[in-house]
Amino acid sequence: MTTGVCIKATEAQASEDEPNYVVLLLVVSAIASALSIWFAPVAGLASISAETGVRVEHFGWLTSTVLLGFIFGATMSSRFSLLHRQDKRTIFAGFSIASGLINLAFVATDPAGLWAPILRFSTGVALAGVYPVGLAIAADFAGRQKALFSGALVGGLTAATAVPHAFNLAGGVDWRSIIVSTSTLAVLAALLIIVVPSREGRATELQLRPRISPWENPRVRLAIIGYCGHMWELYAFWAWIPFALTAAGTKDSVQVEPNHFAVAVTIAAILAGAVSSVVAGSLADKYGKALVAKRAVQLSAAAGLACGWSLHDWPTAAAALAVAWGASIIADSGQYSAIVSEETSAHERSRVLAIMTAIGYTIAAVGLHVASFVASKLGWSAGLMILCVGPLASAVAMKRLAVLEKVRQ
Repeated sequence: MTTGVCIKATEAQASEDEPNYVVLLLVVSAIASALSIWFAPVAGLASISAETGVRVEHFGWLTSTVLLGFIFGATMSSRFSLLHRQDKRTIFAGFSIASGLINLAFVATDPAGLWAPILRFSTGVALAGVYPVGLAIAADFAGRQKALFSGALVGGLTAATAVPHAFNLAGGVDWRSIIVSTSTLAVLAALLIIVVPSREGRATELQLRPRISPWENPRVRLAIIGYCGHMWELYAFWAWIPFALTAAGTKDSVQVEPNHFAVAVTIAAILAGAVSSVVAGSLADKYGKALVAKRAVQLSAAAGLACGWSLHDWPTAAAALAVAWGASIIADSGQYSAIVSEETSAHERSRVLAIMTAIGYTIAAVGLHVASFVASKLGWSAGLMILCVGPLASAVAMKRLAVLEKVRQ
């Protein structure tokens, strides 16, 4: 009986060592489609502002409420182990459809009214059942190339982040059309994920060791610390860099609406990050995830400090540095989820990833508002430079993790 189980586990393990690129394409498409609703109101910024007259900072609060909802949902799911009680595909599809329906209800509300942040918070709660589960599904089929899979996944999501800025750059797009379109994509995401084959049974058969708390694993702890430093700067950069570039060469406040040049540079920075995520994932599988992540956060900190320092005196240089910052700021992201996926069983993976993302997005929400507060008091140079505290902390954690990887080899 024991021999049969061992043979079955050995065959399953051999199969799992080979990556499935078709599944990667499906999962990336599904997650990108589902998470398109995250920034849906921001994509309609111009249209909503023209119709309701709401101030620009209102959209920052709508984004923050999604973050808070995501944090709440991820915390509850990890606390009560909700994300591994059912088939991951079923969980993903159900929450994706739910987020689409909640997002659709936004059409019937006043974007400046009370229900708007409530709906955005609820959307975030639903997305907490999408993103960590999608990462876990991708890891199940990544084989030995978990960093490449994670990098490709992050790259696809990063590219999708540029869509709201593209809408705002184009102008003239009714915000209701954007809401309906993104809700449709969320339903499409559910259909895409159902096509992915299941590995739930296999994960259970292979879990022969007793369950160990992930917090007892120093590699997981260091990966989560690195992820937190990364998240401190990431969302604040995406949200505020167009405002900072618009204020370049001046002392304008955060209330100034981004100009076309600033939005175009932001799109370039985000797309550069999408490419670098895939490249970094490929390099990480060859040279080590901690080493690649360490180099990425070091470059991110250097680019961020240089961008902030040059913002008002050399705005053209600051724009070029913003693109370099955008390329490096996301390159480390996939390495953290890849490390956690390698160090946890398939049964626990969704729960641990939910914990990591809940902590990370909490840090992101704080960083988002700290940067804008510092900018309002000291200017955007200081507002950008304060973000570099995050990657510097990540660099320390990744240096330690790189040492542990060498010892393991």
